[in-house]
Amino acid sequence: MNKIIASLLLLSLVAYSLCCDSEAGALMTLYNELNGDDWIDNTNWNQGEPCTNAWYGITCENNQVTSVDLRNNGLFGILPADGSIACLSFLKSLLLTGNEIFGDIPVEIFDMSLQHLLLDDNYLTGILPDVSGLRNIKSIVLGNNKLTGNLTESVCAAANLRWLNLAGNMFGGDLPECVNELPELQQIVINCNSFISVPDFTNSTLTVLDIRENEGLGCPAWAGAANTTVVCGMSMECPDKCPEVHTDYRCHNDGVVQSYSFE
Repeated sequence: MNKIIASLLLLSLVAYSLCCDSEAGALMTLYNELNGDDWIDNTNWNQGEPCTNAWYGITCENNQVTSVDLRNNGLFGILPADGSIACLSFLKSLLLTGNEIFGDIPVEIFDMSLQHLLLDDNYLTGILPDVSGLRNIKSIVLGNNKLTGNLTESVCAAANLRWLNLAGNMFGGDLPECVNELPELQQIVINCNSFISVPDFTNSTLTVLDIRENEGLGCPAWAGAANTTVVCGMSMECPDKCPEVHTDYRCHNDGVVQSYSFE
């Protein structure tokens, strides 16, 4: 039995070393796992090196891959959990919005030097892993998936976090109190979940808090004293894709609602 376990570990290490041998190898693992031959645009993929051959959706600095932007590109499948994504050690942006990606989010993603993580409008499931390893993260956008569980205090280690979008999932419990201490935080969108409480953001940097469609969450008592635009309320139902913000859902101390986006 010990020999079998040792052999499996050796095979795993060999596979990991192969994928980390080059950024091209790591990206081709992503390509193969997400049905790359049928992407809307896969120009130059599997042709030489991603930086010198300008693979579609890949941005490089100093011949190192810093951004993978394959939003709305027909990706289909499960994100590889073999460590290959983490092989992209200079990656700052992983942008996979609007595809058909399902399964769990690989935990290694949350130990990278990412600044922007956009996985919204997919079919991801499971719980959100510990995010404390994302020390440089500025935007976490995971809206409109099928994620569950609670948002843990690990998010409070992300001192550079500006935008947090968890809308349209199945998160519950309390939004951690420590979130209101994040020094760069600007926008939180958690509508269409099952959160039961949010912190007092009166003295925070937050400009927008969207808490619509969380049963039991109305406009917080502190809303009138804060500079935060609070978008709140309930409709008769919460569809799979949440509706656009309507005027009757909005509350703010001066009645003015700011527009907001995550890009």
